[in-house]
Amino acid sequence: MIDVYNTGFVLFLIEGTIVRYGGIYENPNYVGLLLLITIPINIALLFGKYKETHPAKIGLLLLLVISVILLLISNSRSSMIGTLVASAVTIAFINRKVFVRFISILALSLVILFFVSEIQDYLSLFLRLERAGNREYFWNAGLEIISDHPYFGVGPELFDRYFFTHMPSLANQLYESSVWSVGRPHPHNFFLLFAAENGVMGFLSAICFFILFFYFAIKTLSIVKHKKLDEYLIVVSSLGIGIGILIRSFFEVTGIITYGFITRDLPFWILFIIILHINKKYSYSIQE
Repeated sequence: MIDVYNTGFVLFLIEGTIVRYGGIYENPNYVGLLLLITIPINIALLFGKYKETHPAKIGLLLLLVISVILLLISNSRSSMIGTLVASAVTIAFINRKVFVRFISILALSLVILFFVSEIQDYLSLFLRLERAGNREYFWNAGLEIISDHPYFGVGPELFDRYFFTHMPSLANQLYESSVWSVGRPHPHNFFLLFAAENGVMGFLSAICFFILFFYFAIKTLSIVKHKKLDEYLIVVSSLGIGIGILIRSFFEVTGIITYGFITRDLPFWILFIIILHINKKYSYSIQE
């Protein structure tokens, strides 16, 4: 807070003291991924049996506010977009009236941002919009690697070995020593990564994974719609989260599938397992 007092809020944002904060996880993008999953579930629970219990409702609302604040502090832009879409989808399935209010508030906020230049300046600094174009280097590198190795790719975990040969010289500023504290370079796109490293089959596998997830989510949703409310809310929020993670996958590569073992993708796989469990549970009851 001393920095804010002495240098002003704008400089405080530029210095990044609060913009990129990941807490004990160290990686802000992983924090954003966790919140993309927990916030829609939190919203769904507000429409469940807990809404009748005053203390529980206050607790859920407080947790939701804290989660949103943490998401803003993590400054994971792709997770913010994914969370917004996932929350909107969740609300749309549960309560159309609340969804209309949600969209109206969002539209009003965008109008305010569009007409108030001071807010635009702060938002631009906070979201690091001046650096948004840097990902084009990574996307283009991924596309060029795919072009050179279209059928079988370069091999799992080998994208970074070919990455530098496809980067323009003007992008050298991205590779100062401080940058590599976040890990190895990747194309910032889940589908580009699997296509570059695993070729055609990798790309098709990445697409099929989401097809299977949405197939079982929608099928399970139709089964539990008029049965148990809590299970319906979990499936609805899981469907919304899946859409949010799909959108996020166009900007990040983590949180979905990892070679050989499960790491940051554990929360998403837990949701997938829950969907499959509920689907199997009611499929057996229907057969009987």
